[in-house]
Amino acid sequence: MILGKVLDGELYETYNLYMNSVTSSHARQNWAETVEAARNEPLIITDHGRPTVAVMDAALAKLALQVLEDSRDIEMAMASLAKVDSGEPTYTLDEVAAELGITRD
Repeated sequence: MILGKVLDGELYETYNLYMNSVTSSHARQNWAETVEAARNEPLIITDHGRPTVAVMDAALAKLALQVLEDSRDIEMAMASLAKVDSGEPTYTLDEVAAELGITRD
């Protein structure tokens, strides 16, 4: 379910963590209905009562994967900054290029 949230005067769409679900049998027998429902909100397909796959709008899936990748990039950057803050050595681009035998113009 899409919910609205206002932060700093801006309205952001947020998603409820609860997702509707259907059985794999129902999804298979009613595929057009399943796809239509998934366009409106993510849908979990279960197999033998266990969540198996999620079906969602392609634009939402692309956005979710980008956000996940960005959060991992931030975690890696924060870990690198922590290493620098703890005194691990750093190297300039010229030092790295020289070590690799690359000439910088």
